Amino acid sequence: MILFSSRIEKFKVVYQNKMRRYGICNTTMFGEVLGHEKASLIQNMLPAALDYIGNYT
Repeated sequence: MILFSSRIEKFKVVYQNKMRRYGICNTTMFGEVLGHEKASLIQNMLPAALDYIGNYT
């Protein structure tokens, strides 16, 4: 599972600092979720067993 955050400005600063320092940022991504801009926090990703994921089809 990947966590999302609506605190875009905070994570844009983190992203820009990592890009400036390392030339790459593989811990945070940005995109739209249900029509709202969100930050995907890849660094906080956690495994989830299929038993804990419901059928949402």
